[in-house]
Amino acid sequence: MLKLPDLLIQKFNDLLLSKSFSDKDRAVYKKWLRFYWDFCHKYQHDVFRSGSLSLFVQKLQDKDQSVQQQNQAKHSVSLFLKMHADSEHQLLKASGISIPSQQNVNSNQLILNRSEDHGGHSSEVQPNQGSNYSARARSHSLLANHIAENTGSSWVFVFDQLVNEIKIRHYSPKTLKAYRGYIRQLQTFTKSKDYQTLSQQDVIDFLTFLAVEKQVSAASQNLAFNSLLFLFKHVLKQEFGEIKGVVRAKRKPYIPVVLSRDEIDLIFDHLDYPVNLVAKLLYGCGLRLFECLKLRVQDFNFDAGLVTIHDGKGGGKIEPYLCHKVLLQIYKNSYRK
Repeated sequence: MLKLPDLLIQKFNDLLLSKSFSDKDRAVYKKWLRFYWDFCHKYQHDVFRSGSLSLFVQKLQDKDQSVQQQNQAKHSVSLFLKMHADSEHQLLKASGISIPSQQNVNSNQLILNRSEDHGGHSSEVQPNQGSNYSARARSHSLLANHIAENTGSSWVFVFDQLVNEIKIRHYSPKTLKAYRGYIRQLQTFTKSKDYQTLSQQDVIDFLTFLAVEKQVSAASQNLAFNSLLFLFKHVLKQEFGEIKGVVRAKRKPYIPVVLSRDEIDLIFDHLDYPVNLVAKLLYGCGLRLFECLKLRVQDFNFDAGLVTIHDGKGGGKIEPYLCHKVLLQIYKNSYRK
C-alpha cells in the first residue's frame, strides 16, 4: 500500500486536531485516507476529484464494508478534499489573483493551449507569469507532488456509464458488482490505458491471463467475457467482434450426486416445519431458493394442483405441478391459527 506524503499527512492531522478528534478517531480517519489514496493510484483516478470519492465508497460496498465504515470513510475523504480546496483558495488569494467565477472560467487561461504550426511541429502557448494557471499549478503541487507523472487515463466515465446502463436494463446489483469487478481488473491489467483504444487483443490477453496466471474456473472466465462484452457493446458503443485464440479455463467434470427415494424421505423426516415444507417445494418443483421463499397462499391453485411462480428466471411465469402430499400439507398450514 502506498505511503501518504509527509506534508499531506501532517496537514490532515492538524485539521483533525483543530476539529477536536480523539487519538483513536484520528488514526481511523488517516487509515481511510490512506486506503483512498491507494485506491486512486491503483485505478488511476484523480485523488482531488470529488467523483473519485463515490467510486471509492462503491468499492467499499463491494467489499461488504458496513454502512458505518462507509460513512466514516466518506467523511474522512470529504475533509481531505475540502482541505485541498481551501489550500488552493488561500494560495490564489496570497498570489493576489482573483478566483475565476463559473461564468468566465472558460475565458481564463487555466490550461496549456497547443497549436500546430505550418511545419507540423507543436508549439505551446505558455501562460503569463501572473496567470491563474501558474497559481493553480503551484497550489496543486503542494499535495500532488508525489503522484507519478504517467498515471494513465481515468476510467471514471466508464464506471459511471456502466452503472447507468445496468440500471436502465434493471439488472440485479450482483450483476453490477460482478461486471464492475472484472472491468476494474481489465483496467489494472492494461495499466489504465485510454479506454477508447481498447482492442480485441486486450480482451484476448486478459482472458488468457485469467486462465493461465490466475487459474480461474471456467465459469469465472465466462463471467469475465460477458462483462467485457457488455463493456464494449453498451458502455463504449464498439463492436466486440469474434474472439479467437483465447486459452480457455478447463471445466472439471461434474458427477451429480443422486440420492435414492428412501434417502430423500429420510432427509425430509429430519426437518421440522416450516423448513421441511420449503425443502419439499425446492426438490419437488425444482424451484430456486428465493422463488420458494417469496411464495404466498394466493400463488397456489389447490383445485388444479399447481403453483404459480411469478418473475422467474428470464422474467417468465412458471406453473409446476405439486404432489398430493405436499399440496395437502400446504392447504392445512395455510389455515393454521
